[in-house]
Amino acid sequence: MNLFPFEKVIFRTKLREKEVKYRIVKTINSKDLNWGKSFDGRISGNEFRIHRLIWYRNSFLPELNGKIISNSASILIEVEMKMFTAVRVFMIIFCVFAFFVFMAGIWACFVNREVILFVFAIPLIMALMIFVSRISFKLEVKKAKQSFAELIEAEIIN
Repeated sequence: MNLFPFEKVIFRTKLREKEVKYRIVKTINSKDLNWGKSFDGRISGNEFRIHRLIWYRNSFLPELNGKIISNSASILIEVEMKMFTAVRVFMIIFCVFAFFVFMAGIWACFVNREVILFVFAIPLIMALMIFVSRISFKLEVKKAKQSFAELIEAEIIN
């Protein structure tokens, strides 16, 4: 089990490679902001790194790292969706800190020969944080897949 959720998706479109790139660049550089449907990021050659623009706060918004692959019949776009690096670093620091607090609490329980109840809440808090991050990420992935598929007129094949 991975600590951080991610998802790999392959889109297939009948558009030409130039048209796919044009649509991605157009939505990135668009002055007409359409919350939830617009993306921000960068594209370089056949690779891009974008994320949806949303009006609400969600730290678990997926970053779409994609590669455009030309095929004889259609264009394939391989996309890996993962959390932003800053969020992953924060989660690691939080979990490490919480683990050390938990271990210090366990040690204090043995030294004092009494049970300190708050110590046992720490693993539950860590589990809750991981659970909430996964749920939030999966909900945002679903929206990002739909918005990106609409942008490039694609179907999801994986």
